[in-house]
Amino acid sequence: MDFEFEIREGTPTDVEAIARVHVDVWRATYPGIVPDAHLRSLSYEKRAEGWRKNLARSQPPYHLFVALDSSGQIVGFSDGGPNRGEPSYIDGEIYAIYLRPEYQGRGVGERLLRASLERLAADDFRDAMAWVLEANPTRFFYQKMGGNLIGGKVAEIGGAKLKELGYGWSLSTAHSASTLWRVPYSPLALPAILEFLETGSGGRIDRERGTSLVTQVVSGAEAIQDLRIGKERVGVGIIVDTCDNNANSADLILCVPTGPHLTAVAEYLLAWGEARLLKSSRSALDIAIFDDSTIPADLLLQRGYQIAYGLYEMSGEGREPGRPKLPDSLRWSDLEEKWLSLYYETVRLAFADIPGASVPEYHVFASRCRASPIPPRLLLKGDSVAGVLRVELRPSGAGEIILLGRHPAHRGEGLGPYLLKEAMRLLWERGARRFQLEVAATNRKAIRLYEGEGFSSDRTTSVYRLPRKKETGK
Repeated sequence: MDFEFEIREGTPTDVEAIARVHVDVWRATYPGIVPDAHLRSLSYEKRAEGWRKNLARSQPPYHLFVALDSSGQIVGFSDGGPNRGEPSYIDGEIYAIYLRPEYQGRGVGERLLRASLERLAADDFRDAMAWVLEANPTRFFYQKMGGNLIGGKVAEIGGAKLKELGYGWSLSTAHSASTLWRVPYSPLALPAILEFLETGSGGRIDRERGTSLVTQVVSGAEAIQDLRIGKERVGVGIIVDTCDNNANSADLILCVPTGPHLTAVAEYLLAWGEARLLKSSRSALDIAIFDDSTIPADLLLQRGYQIAYGLYEMSGEGREPGRPKLPDSLRWSDLEEKWLSLYYETVRLAFADIPGASVPEYHVFASRCRASPIPPRLLLKGDSVAGVLRVELRPSGAGEIILLGRHPAHRGEGLGPYLLKEAMRLLWERGARRFQLEVAATNRKAIRLYEGEGFSSDRTTSVYRLPRKKETGK
């Protein structure tokens, strides 16, 4: 039925016909959604005058398309150009698509949408979005056309506050089965992304950690890259740049499965991370490369990365830990609300010179502490916090030591063994018979405390760093 319709660019002579479509579609679609008084106030003359002013001030890359039926009458239109608001990481926008109800479901709306998307792509926009009222029954058209739900906002129309939903598209012309394209991140895609991360990381980033990562410590949707070839997800990249650390570095987390597109996907994500580094206030970009990682270390070295430190994944099999008697000047306490800010400050100071250690913003840190099934523990000396620890039971039944540190003012006082044995005791009492932890170090000297308690290194990860001062993306 395509031969019955024509899509062409709109001109100023079309404004009266466009205004009639605009008003008629509103009156047909929005009764019971938009206040009746507002619908009654609509007029062809006012709408036409608005369109004349709009076209008079519009400059490229603005576009306008109209759909004509077999008699040459305008029955629909679409227009678009630069994104006029949020989210700022999407640069193109389809401002409107309107089509008379009697022509809906006949392929005309699809052709208008494709015309606008193709024009935005030709004008070098990376991606596009469109807003639609949540109560509009035609919003499912955008999902049918491949739009990803990327957010919502409240708009005021005729004195009523109505929710709008945003749908987004990548504008890569490469939606073919052989070319890489980027999908704007949508919270609806989170479960699939978490499964991809868990599988691709060999379980290192499980769903609990992945959820925390994506929802709490990234700066926004623009810090997440979701790459596809055709419909297949071939890579995910996440930038973590909201945490304090001694190198003022951002972390780039890459998950790229083995396959024929490995190098192309890895290079794309690296270039993206390096470009964000240049636009940020961070001094370096860190990437952890596991011993079984698919990312070639040579690729990083060629781009100027160097090994900064190592991450040692350690474990110890169960033997009931003793609880050595504390000196009279020390005592244990579960974390209480009154200690929370001091606990946070102690953690920041304890890990300030630990390579790779990142401490999130206070509200994120406090939220995690409050939600922890096993309350964090404090080693107190008078009214000061001398040491801190936090542990968790993993779904596998193993006990994980998440955090263990000493205030710098109390280093050299032999507190390490007390903290480690207390952490193991807490886990043992909750049924854990295997303990695990991760230690960041520039040499093996830092892991001797754990080896002395029966821990051994299961896996070593090299963390590569690219300083900001070096040329990136070359």
